[in-house]
Order: sequence, then C-alpha cells, then structure tokens
Amino acid sequence: MRRMLLCSVAWSVACGTVPSDDFTPQTRTSRTIEPVTDHTVLASGGLADTVLLNPALLRATDSFVVVFDRGRHAVESFDHDGKPAWITGRAGGGPGEFRQVTDMQVEPDGYVWVLDLANTRLTRISPTGIIVHSMPLPHDVRDADRLLLLNADTLALLRTSEPAFVLVDSTGAVLARHNHPWRGYRDYEPLAVYARALAIWDEPRIVLFLAYGGGLVLTDHRLTEASAVSYVVPVPIPGVIRKQENGQRITSIDTRTLAARDAALAGGRVYVLSGSDADAGSIVDMYDAQSGAYLATRHLPLRIRSIAVARDTLFALDFENIPRLVAFPLEASGPQ
Repeated sequence: MRRMLLCSVAWSVACGTVPSDDFTPQTRTSRTIEPVTDHTVLASGGLADTVLLNPALLRATDSFVVVFDRGRHAVESFDHDGKPAWITGRAGGGPGEFRQVTDMQVEPDGYVWVLDLANTRLTRISPTGIIVHSMPLPHDVRDADRLLLLNADTLALLRTSEPAFVLVDSTGAVLARHNHPWRGYRDYEPLAVYARALAIWDEPRIVLFLAYGGGLVLTDHRLTEASAVSYVVPVPIPGVIRKQENGQRITSIDTRTLAARDAALAGGRVYVLSGSDADAGSIVDMYDAQSGAYLATRHLPLRIRSIAVARDTLFALDFENIPRLVAFPLEASGPQ
C-alpha cells in the first residue's frame, strides 16, 4: 500500500471503482503538481493577539469565512477580504460557551453548527453571530466527534465505533443508525475508520475521505453500501532535512509519506490537504465529487492546518510562524 514512484514533476496515484466489500486498487495515473505562490494574508495573530490565538477549524461560504479558535473557544467570522464580522463564544459549559469543539459545519445560507464533545451538544449560530439553537447529543452517541449537514432537516453524527453514522433531525431526535459503509476498505486499511466526511448539501451523496488510507468512498444518505471507491496512494513529498553532524551541516532529502490533514468540498470538487511540513509545504489534491476521479494538485509553500474553498479561492490556516488566515486564488494556476 505504501508504494511510491517519484518523477520530475509528478507523483503516482492509484485509483479504481470497486464494490465496498471487495476492495482492490485497479488503475494508475500520474499526479500533476502545480505550484501556487501567490497568496494574500487576510488575518494574523499570536498569543498576544485579539483576533487569532489558536485557530483550528476553517469553513467558507460564498459570503464569508468562519474559524473556530481553540485559544479563545470562540467562532470567528470574516468576510473574504479578512475583515472581522463577529465573534461568538468563550470557554465554559454554559449557554454560548464551548469546551472541546471537534467539528464545525456551515449551511449554504450561513448558519453555523458547532459540535462540542465535552459539552455533548450541538450549537447553531446565525449568519450574524447570534446563537439560535442548542441541543444535547443523543445519549448513545456522545462520543461522536464529526458532523455532517445533509439538508435543512437532517444532520449526521460520525464516530469510530459502530454504528458509525447516526442521522438526527434538527431537534436531536435519532432518525437512523448505520455501520461503516466501507467494509472492504477497512479490512485493507484498518485506520480507515478515521475518515473525514463531506456532504453535498441537499443531494443523496456523501464523500468519505479516508485520511490515513488515502482514498475516497462515495455513498448515499442511506449509507447501506459504498457506491464507488477511488484509492489514492499516500502522497510522498520530498522534505529537505538539515542537521549538524560532527560539526558539519548536512542536507538530505526525506520522502516521507504524509497523511492527509483536512478536506473541503465546493463546486462539485473535493479538495484534500496533505503534508504541512515547514520545508516541503503542503499540497492540495482535487477530485471530482461525483465520480472520485483525480483532477489536479496544487502545491502551497506554507505550513497549512485546515482549508476551505469558495468562489475560486482556497482559504487556509497557515502556521509558518504565527497563526494566519490566508487566501490562494485557484484560477491563477489553471482550471479547477
């Protein structure tokens, strides 16, 4: 599974569409990497800053960008130019307070959902930063640490144990429970249970990016079986290693296999962030959200923790020296 093939401008990818209970990578194609150096710093912070302390989660809509800052235990909203719009939340267990936020999602109309594992509840925030709804997690899924917004009436809570997917309505009532839909892949790669899931709003499609195995599973809301699996060999990024030995400075190349860190879905495409090395930077692979087909790759020269995409712009949380919110123009490097 850890195969690598390094070329001058491309890395190898293995893809295939197979039943979920009979997983085998089937075909190979080349990964084309294009550098993206042009970027804009929208906001920056640090320990003494009042805007960004320790931003961890990033989401975007066509109008604004939303960050959850674990340093402030607050949700922060910015417009696409980086101008702060509102801040909601503080540390604690009371109304409007957060303790251990593990996921955050945004509806197309701007409402923000926050999953707080320690407070065992979901909080819904209006597009203007007002908390409009809070509901406890169902008792038997209080270990859920990931959230999906399927439509205006249905949410999905994700956990590593079975049942992995629990569908609830906007009041918290349980609608259905489903086991992992990628049985064959899980046998092939046991760590596949730690998936990053994305939902296509109001469409019967969920995209599961298997962060440690490096693949995509496309399935429907019923989660009865995976409709397709696209497998991608984990991406090796050459990293420059500098160290001192016997008084001499030695430079070498490390071709580590770097696990994926985050994923985003926009405009019918899935964007998968891998890497985040101080020397090698980060890469973003692009796939078709309907078929799982690989499309292209962008190399970002920064240490990225989280990404979001809206209006031909890739927003990212950069931790090169201090936490920063940055924006990369996707259209500047060719078609999406």
